[in-house]
This record gives sequence, C-alpha cells and structure tokens, in this order.
Amino acid sequence: MNISLIILSKKPEKYYIQAIEEYMKRLSRYANAGYTFIKKEAEFEKCLKKQSYVFAVKTGTSTTSSTDFADTIQELSLHGTSDISFVIGLEPEHYNDTLFLSCQELSPSLTGVALSEQIYRAYRILNNEPYHK
Repeated sequence: MNISLIILSKKPEKYYIQAIEEYMKRLSRYANAGYTFIKKEAEFEKCLKKQSYVFAVKTGTSTTSSTDFADTIQELSLHGTSDISFVIGLEPEHYNDTLFLSCQELSPSLTGVALSEQIYRAYRILNNEPYHK
C-alpha cells in the first residue's frame, strides 16, 4: 500500500515535521508512506497521484475509532486500492471519502501528526500487534 499525506501549511514547525517523520519511519514496515507540505492550494494537484483514493481530512462531530479506521484501510486494500492520499488543510474538488479525525480544530501540521499516528496504529491493529510498548 502507498500512503501519502498532503498538508497545506505555509510554515510547518520543525517538531511537527520530526513527529510525522517518526511515524512514517515506523509505518515503513507495513506500507510505503510519505508526506508533502504544500504552501498553496494550487500545488495540490501536482502532489496527487491520479489513481489515489483520496480522503479529505476534516473537523467534525462524527469521528472514527481506531479499529474502524483500520477496517477501512483493510477494506480498501482488499478491493484493490493500492494508493491512499489524505488531504489536510484544504478541501479537494474531487475526493472519495471524508475522515473526521477530531471534533477539535487543529492546525494542519498537528493534524498531520495525529493522522500519522492513527495510520500507524491502524496497521498495528491489522497485524494483531500491540500498540503500546
């Protein structure tokens, strides 16, 4: 599975970048994962793969549990999806699904950290591995 985070943030803080990189490193044993920070909405289309299943990540009252999120990733994989993109900080014109990560408004960079952690947690769940050490 190829997983990418596309995050609209004019100036992401270094500690958020480091946290995302840590989760991307952990996630690399399960999937090809990466992230891109973009400064303008116009840069979005260049980062998105045409065949990617796109999640618009938003704030909302109906959040998804970690196990339900893991099940969603597994279902996509079982149905032939090999590329998933998560879009943070902007609403793409075309997207396949919406992910409500939190009911609180977070900065796009912090949302990227939280989402990276949740993707890693989902793969731990799917592989029947404990999350907390």
